[in-house]
Amino acid sequence: MMKPTMMLMLFLMLGTTFMSPALADEGNISGTVGATCATAIAEPFYQGYEFQFNTDKSEYLPGETIRFEAMITAPYHDYEPIARARIHNPDGSITVVNMDQYVCSTTTCGNGPTHCQYSATHTIPYDYTGPIQITGVGKVNGERLTEDVTVFFLPNVPIEPEPVPPYMGKAEIRLYKGWNLISLPGTGHIRAEPYDLDDPIIFVWLPQDQRYLTLQEFENHYGHNGGEDFLSTHSFWVYAREATVLFYEGEFASYSGKEIFHGWNFLAHTKDMSGHTLEQIEGTANIQRAYRWNAGTQEWRKIATHELLQDYNAFEGILVYSSNHGYLDKVNGYSEPPEFPE
Repeated sequence: MMKPTMMLMLFLMLGTTFMSPALADEGNISGTVGATCATAIAEPFYQGYEFQFNTDKSEYLPGETIRFEAMITAPYHDYEPIARARIHNPDGSITVVNMDQYVCSTTTCGNGPTHCQYSATHTIPYDYTGPIQITGVGKVNGERLTEDVTVFFLPNVPIEPEPVPPYMGKAEIRLYKGWNLISLPGTGHIRAEPYDLDDPIIFVWLPQDQRYLTLQEFENHYGHNGGEDFLSTHSFWVYAREATVLFYEGEFASYSGKEIFHGWNFLAHTKDMSGHTLEQIEGTANIQRAYRWNAGTQEWRKIATHELLQDYNAFEGILVYSSNHGYLDKVNGYSEPPEFPE
């Protein structure tokens, strides 16, 4: 396999040579290096055609860039030659890459040949499995010169990413005396101070059935483990007889991919919602109305779907109405900055 750093002159010496059958014996270079122009003019013109074509290597990974190199040798008085690479794709189609000329040199005062060198690059799609054939094509003065090169693709073995540690942290949820609409931050450890929530009054909204469940009914429906997952991505009602604070430590839940049903849904304001709007994260759902519960005044407050969700409201509940069934996700183009220019 030719090394990528091989000089073009070595490449010229080792490449396949194509001679025009009609012109191969009609003339040759009889002048010598260093001959005077007066001597060279008396010699016959160089009339051969030669073409070399190669790639920088023979094995690639999908997604890598192939570099093509070519050289055309033609009589000085001919029209300017051109070079192309024809890539025979696995699906049967052909991609044509025009090669750029970067140097042309002529020897022996115009009688000798002109050497024109070309280069181009092409990035391999990730779904290529190879091998594929690449045909170099040179055209000069009506002559079409070709040379085939076959390249192979190494298995594109994905590199397993390092495990991402769970999004861990601590949080405090303040409960006011009366009704509070909250969610669990995740499935970690939680405690209440200064008052324990013994025998709490809790109601959970079941969005698929559009009805409330008591805490006992909810536990019978979901079980302990499934219930914690649900309550970390859905908000629920808690009635506190005295003001208290819930202290949480553990992994934070995420809203991404959570199911939204047609009708009313009690969302959890998860940690990763902060800094976004409901419009940005509604995914395939169509959220038309949204409300927060003000536990201090014990009343609803309507919020706009384009209102930025603040981190200080994390783990509070958001009541939304969706006109369809869908899933929350970062799909509306606002969660990532624009791409770099080409």
